[in-house]
Amino acid sequence: MMLTNLADILREAGLTVIESDGWKTRGHGKMTSVKSIICHHTAGPATGDYPSLKTVRDGRKDLSGPLSQLGLGRSGKWYVIAAGLCYHAGVVTDTSLYSNANAIGIEAEGTGIPSTDSGHTHWPDVQYESYLRGVKALQKAFNVPTSHVKGHKEIAAPAGRKADPNFSMDEFRAALEGLDAVISIGTTSVFLYITELALRTAHKHAIIIEINPDDTEVSHVVRDQAITILSKLLHYLS
Repeated sequence: MMLTNLADILREAGLTVIESDGWKTRGHGKMTSVKSIICHHTAGPATGDYPSLKTVRDGRKDLSGPLSQLGLGRSGKWYVIAAGLCYHAGVVTDTSLYSNANAIGIEAEGTGIPSTDSGHTHWPDVQYESYLRGVKALQKAFNVPTSHVKGHKEIAAPAGRKADPNFSMDEFRAALEGLDAVISIGTTSVFLYITELALRTAHKHAIIIEINPDDTEVSHVVRDQAITILSKLLHYLS
């Protein structure tokens, strides 16, 4: 199968999409299926929106391109590079799920510095937000469960062979799913990925706490005053 609907999927999610010339016929043959989505970072230059495009599209001396179906710029723009199989996963822990033939690869622009497995504060908010929205749209289109959204570092074999992406995949998957409770303080509610996380969590009838003197997009799902909500939270945590 050739994934010729990738650009449409992302645009329908309200994302900005740039299509690389010839992407609909580019790939190392056809995909077998789409069972997983693998998140990467490029380990590329520190400046520019998507300076790694040529490398991801055309490959390196040791590995021919394309190296992933999708790229993600620092501005949150998506680059659609190939519709067919791409060489992004390498040797993996489970070929039935995470091999190149069964996995969509996303190479997001990032230096990979610092090398960390926690948080995402070193990623631009607009890029991280777009990463979440794009992956969520792909999940919906290809019926990929959140448990099959993985970082390259999680599925590469042997363990420790890869370190990308340099953010917490547990946090990323939690944002895709919604949580048992969300506490939004101050300006955090103005970021769309926080708003979407809070609203998804609200749909699960979970606890939503907002500490903000002004109304935001989250405010309408806050059901009680702080004194009531905090007592519920303490009861939940005890």
